Amino acid sequence: MDAPAGNGTADGDMRKKIMAIQMDKTLTDAQKARKRQELMAGKWMVAQAADDSSDEDEDAGAKHKGKAAAANGKETTIFDETLKCAMCMELCNRPITAPCQHNFCLGCFNKWVAQGKKTCPTCRHPFPAKWAANPRINTALTSAIRMAKLGERPAAARAVARINDKDRPDEAFTTDRAVRAGRANAASGRIMVTVPGDHFGPIPPEADPRGLGVRVGEHWKDRLDCRQWGAHFPHVAGIAGQSGQGAQSVVLSGGYEDDRDEGEWFLYTGSGGRDLSGNKRVTSVQSFDQTFEKMNKALLMSCQKGLPVRVVRSAKEKRSAYAPGEDQPVRYDGIYRIARAYRKPGAQGKLVCRYLFIRCDNEPAPWSSEDTGDQPWDVDLPAEALTEIKAAKGTVCEMGAKPWWDWDEKKKEWGWARPAPVSTRSNADPSASPKKLRRKASEHERALRDFMCKLCKCVLTEPLSTPCGHHFCKPCLAKKFEGLGEADDRAVNAGRTMRVRKVVKPCPACKADIAEFLAHGQVNRGMIEVIAKLQAAARKAQADAAALEAGGAAAGEDDDAAATNDAEAEAEAEAELEAAVEGAGGGPAPTGIAADPADEGAAGPSEPREPAAAAPAQSTAPAAAPDSVAGASVEEMAALAADFPEFDGALLAGMVEDQGGDIAEVRAGLRRMRNQTAAAERKAKRAAGTAAVKDAKPKEPMPRPAARGRPAKKAKKAAEGGTSGKGTEDAANRALYASVRDMEAQARLEAEAVRRAVERAALEQRLNAAAAEVLRRQGRLSQFRAAVGWNAEELAQWAAAAAQKEEDAAALAAYQRQDEARVRDLSMALERRDAAIQAAGERFAERNAALRDARTELDTRARELASEEDAHRQVETRIAALERGVARQRSAYRAQQAALAAALDDIERLKNTLEAASDGLAAERSAAGHAQQQHASAEAQQARSD
Repeated sequence: MDAPAGNGTADGDMRKKIMAIQMDKTLTDAQKARKRQELMAGKWMVAQAADDSSDEDEDAGAKHKGKAAAANGKETTIFDETLKCAMCMELCNRPITAPCQHNFCLGCFNKWVAQGKKTCPTCRHPFPAKWAANPRINTALTSAIRMAKLGERPAAARAVARINDKDRPDEAFTTDRAVRAGRANAASGRIMVTVPGDHFGPIPPEADPRGLGVRVGEHWKDRLDCRQWGAHFPHVAGIAGQSGQGAQSVVLSGGYEDDRDEGEWFLYTGSGGRDLSGNKRVTSVQSFDQTFEKMNKALLMSCQKGLPVRVVRSAKEKRSAYAPGEDQPVRYDGIYRIARAYRKPGAQGKLVCRYLFIRCDNEPAPWSSEDTGDQPWDVDLPAEALTEIKAAKGTVCEMGAKPWWDWDEKKKEWGWARPAPVSTRSNADPSASPKKLRRKASEHERALRDFMCKLCKCVLTEPLSTPCGHHFCKPCLAKKFEGLGEADDRAVNAGRTMRVRKVVKPCPACKADIAEFLAHGQVNRGMIEVIAKLQAAARKAQADAAALEAGGAAAGEDDDAAATNDAEAEAEAEAELEAAVEGAGGGPAPTGIAADPADEGAAGPSEPREPAAAAPAQSTAPAAAPDSVAGASVEEMAALAADFPEFDGALLAGMVEDQGGDIAEVRAGLRRMRNQTAAAERKAKRAAGTAAVKDAKPKEPMPRPAARGRPAKKAKKAAEGGTSGKGTEDAANRALYASVRDMEAQARLEAEAVRRAVERAALEQRLNAAAAEVLRRQGRLSQFRAAVGWNAEELAQWAAAAAQKEEDAAALAAYQRQDEARVRDLSMALERRDAAIQAAGERFAERNAALRDARTELDTRARELASEEDAHRQVETRIAALERGVARQRSAYRAQQAALAAALDDIERLKNTLEAASDGLAAERSAAGHAQQQHASAEAQQARSD
């Protein structure tokens, strides 16, 4: 409610409410500010439901705008500070670029214009009415923003608690998300070993918390427990490996009927060849041929390199005598190598990938009675395997001559003959792998392709976004419309002037008039920052991937490759030494150095800058697209520009094009040019230092040369002997004259040196101007070559289109003839179909009549059945009534039985009472008889006494 003015109580209540808002820890700063604003605006008494609904509306609006992350945690991309909308101050959603080169959200701009605002909120430049009515979305910025968000996972619909490995229990467990209890829905327990998922060879003791390592014969109750100890990490797949590195382990579980297990060797079938689409999750039917790709390729690489493969056997394999029993469901059986890899028709007729595994472990097999491990396989391959190999289709791959896992004659044991492959996985950051980093770099490069100029086909240097939605370099557009003014003054011979006509400058992409835009077009600074960040991110990802790959490749190089790399390094060192020697020898300054931008601009305002010449801030950017420089990619050009930032991008592109894409040759030439430049600079510095020293020394009279004979000797003697002797005054005069002449000669020499320095500076300036002109001419020549190539390509396309048109006409005539014949055939077929339809109609009528008769009969039968059902219903009603009467009679009978039982009980009790009464009566009778007897005896005695 509105607070009344001048009311102290109301003011006190207002302050209390504001303090209550400030002390509420459940509210954010934004919510506190909104509630304070509502309080001051008189909306404090609005129901809380309204507040909740407003929050929901705000969330809905943010979601509609694509900024839900602003309400639930801010999104972080590399463009947060670059592509912010000037209206909502958030990352642009559906970005548009105004003619003033500022970026906004499309929704924010529409709201801004709907409010009657016609100027840019950043620079106050008025929006053109035509553009404001139909703005275009900047698809290049949209793709860049989308690419930046690819690595970010969207917020889950519900909060899911992720369990770290250290927090997992020791055994497999079921989570709250499991539909059913049991091992089928169980999650893996804590990984006990410390080896990564792509570890080759046995599990060493240092990776085992027990200090033992995974020993041959260890068994687990299922694959989940096997995974915890690293013997075989996948708990479903039978092959663990990577197609670019090799396979680490396999499981024999009876999945393919072609497998043959002989203990020390076995024939293993690869994966694939079965249609598992839809709900066909498990099938044993081979529907197509297997190929050496994915996991099959990983096994093939292990075969070619001779890498060790851990083998685990499962109790599901029922056909093998070496499979473990039900008491040991999953068992680790040691290290094997793959001796042969090939393809052959399987039992179902389809080609399957087959691998011959031979055991090579230092520990005895679980079924062996020996106490030692395996010995080198000196005999030939098993006869059964050779018979199958002879039936192979295509090439049979064998193990290399220098396997990585081999027998050591000195130690008499199996071990690594070369350093073990380095893991490409990072336990701290699983996403930091060369493959993912290369994918990220390629994504940045793909985004950079959207920022190509449509004129020079290079990455934008000084980008301009036209109102029609296309992007060009500002120098390219200036060169395109070179010599065209703003208006055309049309004069006639009679002296009259016609009305001034506006010069139309069509967009090179869509032919829309952009003359008014070019009059005040500014460089899009936001797009420059986006391009720079994309290039930096691509270079960083490439460098990280190269570093990771170098770590893995360094450990995996063989001796020949190492020798080759050493030879290449020596050759490169010799080339650098030769370049340094050539540079130290001095020589003229290089003519390929780019001219100063100030000199380039001094040619006049009408001379546009070359499109390839970038500003100093973009000197490291690649000067040409991948398709503009033969044999050189964007990464190589970017690396070249980064290594030689003092050279112009156009010069680098021209040198690479002249050398046919040979980056190494261009790099060597640039090093020689750099060394020559450094030598010239050192020479100039030494000359300047010498001149400074000379200028700093006091100018004393120099003695004349000794070539003058006796006068010189006399002058010397006079100088040494002072004023003593004959002719002292004449000698002093001659010495003074000589010193004056020497000073004049020195002045002449200094003037000549200054003149030579001025001439040298002028020559160097002319040389730089000539170099700039050469670069400019080279750029124009490249553009002319490109234009000629485009014209030739356009003519070829026209010729191809004409030929294609003729072929299409001939094909159309043939199709017309075929269609006419087809129409005739279809007409005849239609006639036959009409006759058949008529016959079918007659048969249908007959069938319909028969059906009517049958329906009549069925109706009669139905009526009979209905009457029978009524009779049955009446019978059932009577039966139900009788059953109810029987039930009543039964209940009455039960009541009578209960009454009878009660009567019997009463009779029994009455009988007992009567028996007791008869007993008492008998006792009374006996007592009365006894009393009568006594009375009679008393009377008899009385009588006797009487």
